[in-house]
Amino acid sequence: RVEMEETKRVPTYSLDEATKEAVSFIRDKVRVLKMQRAMKQGVVVRPRQQQMAVDKFNARTGSQEPLKPKLGAKRGRSMSVAAEDAFARERSGSHVSTKSTRALSGRDASRDRTMSVGRGEGFKDVNQKLRAVKLSKIKSRSRAREAKRGEGDRAIPNLMPKHLFSGKVNSIGKRDRR
Repeated sequence: RVEMEETKRVPTYSLDEATKEAVSFIRDKVRVLKMQRAMKQGVVVRPRQQQMAVDKFNARTGSQEPLKPKLGAKRGRSMSVAAEDAFARERSGSHVSTKSTRALSGRDASRDRTMSVGRGEGFKDVNQKLRAVKLSKIKSRSRAREAKRGEGDRAIPNLMPKHLFSGKVNSIGKRDRR
């Protein structure tokens, strides 16, 4: 009886700190990969928290994705002209254009841009899209069945052979002389 109880026990393992760190890293990585795969599907609108979790993980461990090429420098001429105009208006005391000052100020660095929501291919939700896919498959069945039919399977329409029916009197008493 004691031997049976000993075999039923689940063995316990003691992990050192490095192994625990590695296990937690692998679990995080698997979780992030699942989220990324879900986001790439794009049909379902994913919550912002998932994207934030991916960004947080990549910031902590370093992203494994290729680096994006640097964007070209902004045209200095347009901005400098707007800056000079705004400065001249301030000196003269005339009205300062809000458009030029807004362009000079730039965006608040602490605020991220909101994630744009995809159109979803014109469907209200996932169920509606799945229903549309199902209906399209059902509608294409008859065309697929027609394509599989061979030459001998095609029906010959019941044409009236005129050379056999010519000269016969029909029910009214008219004679078809063809």
